[in-house]
Amino acid sequence: MPRITDDEITNALRTCKGMVYVAADALGCSPNTIKARIAKKPDILEAIKTERGLLVDNAELSLYNAVMAGDPWAVSMTLKTLGADRGYVERQRVDSTNLNINWDDLSENELERIAAGEDAATVLASRSQSANRA
Repeated sequence: MPRITDDEITNALRTCKGMVYVAADALGCSPNTIKARIAKKPDILEAIKTERGLLVDNAELSLYNAVMAGDPWAVSMTLKTLGADRGYVERQRVDSTNLNINWDDLSENELERIAAGEDAATVLASRSQSANRA
């Protein structure tokens, strides 16, 4: 079989939307052939990045359209991701005001975490999770 050119690989990757295995199948070669060429030729890798960028942009556009249509799943996802800096996050509220802590039992690392502002209940919870794994 004649050697596959860089242009043929790049064109196949564009046609196959950056999917290496699909492009390899279309070219009749091994995915490793394309992967080896990607490692040597930055332009081929750039073709994959471009196609994946287009895919993500189109997914964001679909999400935008779903939000504008008022689809609850899309509104929720957008608020939890893009709106996280506005407080739209899922988190568990832990009230540490009534904790009975024996400070002598805490490790130096745990004390440093609490001193740095981490919630004492969170520090103690991670301690119990570590003990459960052991």
